[in-house]
Amino acid sequence: MGSAAAPSPAAADPGTLLAEAQALQHAGAYEEAAARYRAVIGGRPDASQAAEARFNLAVVAHLSGDYAAAADAFIAFRARHLGHPLMDVALFWLAASYRRSHRPGEALPLYQEYARRHPEVQDHVLLLHAGLLMERRDYAGALEELAQVAASSPSEDVAWQARRLQAETLLASGDYPGAAVAYGALYREAQTPWVRAELLSQRAEALRLAGRAAEQRQVLAEVVRSYPRTPQAASAVEALLRAGAPAFTPYQEGRVYYHQREDGAALRAFQRQRETLPASAETPWARYYTALVNERFGRNLQALQELEETLTFFPTHPAAEEVLWERSWLLGELGRHREAAAAYRAFREQYPASGRAAEAQFKEGLSFYKAGDIAAAEKVWGGADARGESALLRGRSALWQAKARSALGDQARARLALSSAAQAQPDRYYGLRARALLEGAATQRPPAGAPLSGGVTQEDEREAVAWLAERADWALDPATLAATEAQSGSDPRVRRASLLAELGLWEAATQEYRDAVQQARWNPAALYALGRLLNQRGQHSPAILATSILLERLGVSPSPGLPAGQAGLPRLFLKLLYPQPFSDQVTVAARQQAIDPLLLQALVRQESLYSPRATSGAGARGLTQVMPSTGREIAQGLGLGAFDPDDLYRPLVSLRFGAFYLARQLRELDQEPVFALAAYNGGPGNALRWRGRTGGADPDLFLEEIDYEETALYVRLVMENYAYYQMVYRPPTAR
Repeated sequence: MGSAAAPSPAAADPGTLLAEAQALQHAGAYEEAAARYRAVIGGRPDASQAAEARFNLAVVAHLSGDYAAAADAFIAFRARHLGHPLMDVALFWLAASYRRSHRPGEALPLYQEYARRHPEVQDHVLLLHAGLLMERRDYAGALEELAQVAASSPSEDVAWQARRLQAETLLASGDYPGAAVAYGALYREAQTPWVRAELLSQRAEALRLAGRAAEQRQVLAEVVRSYPRTPQAASAVEALLRAGAPAFTPYQEGRVYYHQREDGAALRAFQRQRETLPASAETPWARYYTALVNERFGRNLQALQELEETLTFFPTHPAAEEVLWERSWLLGELGRHREAAAAYRAFREQYPASGRAAEAQFKEGLSFYKAGDIAAAEKVWGGADARGESALLRGRSALWQAKARSALGDQARARLALSSAAQAQPDRYYGLRARALLEGAATQRPPAGAPLSGGVTQEDEREAVAWLAERADWALDPATLAATEAQSGSDPRVRRASLLAELGLWEAATQEYRDAVQQARWNPAALYALGRLLNQRGQHSPAILATSILLERLGVSPSPGLPAGQAGLPRLFLKLLYPQPFSDQVTVAARQQAIDPLLLQALVRQESLYSPRATSGAGARGLTQVMPSTGREIAQGLGLGAFDPDDLYRPLVSLRFGAFYLARQLRELDQEPVFALAAYNGGPGNALRWRGRTGGADPDLFLEEIDYEETALYVRLVMENYAYYQMVYRPPTAR
């Protein structure tokens, strides 16, 4: 998506054109990059410049999806530039172009040749080679290679991928018992519920094909019971119902339907549970979920009655804690705030050891605040037991105590409470918000000041080295740091990662870099060196990881309330933690939509941690994590032509689309970032609903109204990022 740009005015300078082309390629402006590479070749480049332009022109063709043209270009490069350092890299890219253009017979020997020449990344290459063998139904060859990779790879991630592909190959080859065993072994190793559900489902399929129906049903029933939130659970319910052997209770069936938002089917299943198994320990849970479904249908009074009856009939059941919590929330939803306050008080009195007891006290105060009883709210927040609260709740309660005191006209004590909030959470949302209120910022609307350049300067480096040298316990003197930094590039994992990045295996490269950081986690000098090196290479996710672990080891954290230096943390570390990748593209996209570039950077950090090829489980793509369906609407709004969802992986496109969508939310929601970010993550309709409940423009009250935990956390984290970005890149006079 985009059009080729004419060569820049500096067309006579091949070096300048080459640098421009590389920057455009990095940003995903492939047509413009190709135009400049052609201009280099058509000008008077030296031999090195010509070779680099031809190689990158082939890469751009591949990245643009023109794999046939890319293959021809890589062949021409290798024929024309014999002995060039990029010969082997071009060999790999040629194999990749053949693979993507469905020419496995031509790709296979090239992968094999590359793996032979580069044993340091042989495991990664053989994984691709084995995948092609599997596609060609050479199952024996694929299994042999995968066994080799699984046994010898230094990367746990690659070894895991090899074992999983082994299971798929066994299934495809007809060795169903072997596949069932392999999937079972993978299941026992897997960590996340989503992967475990997927592996169990694949094991069930292998058992079905092996004719072991009874075992298959047992496995499917386990998916339903243990992983009800997953799509695999819904498929398992359907398969078991078709087989006429449900192997689950109506409650378990209804819970799956609930999480898949099949609310009618869920209600019917919960009703069957109540009718057929009234004495079951699961029946109170069925009543609880019945109330939740009624809430979705907008039948709040019916839901409330269901919750109250459940508490009456099952007061000591384990479900009672959830039921009482939901009843407290629902009373507030109905506008019965005093009753909600009493319900939250009852919750914490009945469940004092609950992890939500302190949260209940906060919500009790907030319910009084919404009821207009500000004095009662202030008293509740003032009586909070700090020993039972997290730092987040201490900061949150103190912030709201300050707002209550301010509403009561006690400004002096309000400022004291704001100071307490800032101290409780100095580097997190509520502390930052308290500090902003202390400085007189009623809203969090973006300032007009332009951001500064984000590059690391020599002064930043000198300041950091001097600061580290003061940590005498860690032997971080300048000589040690310099020696460690000089050696960081020779780390085997770093070398592997660097080569993988050259080959276009960017996700694998990032994982290797992260592995290198974890390997160095007990060596502060190595962490410092890796953070610097990875930042320079544009590997911001592992650079942030290295810097975060380093600061944790040193026992320090950023403090956004003070300028760098005064905060005790050198600016270099803040720039490593909050970098500005794609800064030119961010600035252009933000200014086209009249939004603050630093707000867009803050959003990108949270959405993708600067990974252009990030893909969420829901299918959102790219730096700004736009869903393909939303991307299609944005493309129409921007007046663009045909939209390809893969364009969202191009930084230039993702940033433009993300800026457009964020700007739309800002326009429709009073230019208030808290409102707009909630809409960006939780949907515009929900944001309007949350704002409607507040009856005004108070961003603090709006945030408390967000009833999607994920969205509330998202808003807090992006606003934290935004505070740091402003501290590092915007002078105080421009804020």
